[in-house]
Amino acid sequence: MLSAVLAVAVPSWFGYRAYDILQPHYVVHVVPAGQAGVWQHVSWRVSVEKVNDPTGKPERSDRQWLKIVATRTALDAEGAIRHGAPVEVKLTDRAGRTWQLEKLNDETPFDVKENKVGTPYRLEMMGVVPRSAADEVEVILRPSTYRDVPGQSTEDFLKDAFNSTEKDDQVLRFRR
Repeated sequence: MLSAVLAVAVPSWFGYRAYDILQPHYVVHVVPAGQAGVWQHVSWRVSVEKVNDPTGKPERSDRQWLKIVATRTALDAEGAIRHGAPVEVKLTDRAGRTWQLEKLNDETPFDVKENKVGTPYRLEMMGVVPRSAADEVEVILRPSTYRDVPGQSTEDFLKDAFNSTEKDDQVLRFRR
């Protein structure tokens, strides 16, 4: 009897441990409605707006198109070199359902030298949710840890990337 229990329990325990280690454990920072969330010297502000179907097709009663605008503003020189696009931006509701977004436009300059401190840059996205969830969905934004230091050699960039203790586990959840 003991060997039968161990034959089932041991692989289950190892499977759970592997899942637990590989599953990301995000640190969620809740941002009150209408407020800005700040992470790593960058301020993020998000707005959600209902829009008509951009494809021009007749509106359907079961879904709602939403336009999301995320505005990033570097607060200082460190924030200016952290100009990478967010790792993930999606919509979620309180039940835990998620919906993907498509990027429409990103005004963030590609060259870090053009990224000005205090200047807001817009990232526009579009998504579709059930009409019943359209007024309650919240935006989840996971900022990038990417740093683009002007004049840094490739060798130093790789060394910094591999030696960095900064994790890609911070999430800003924008309430509505």
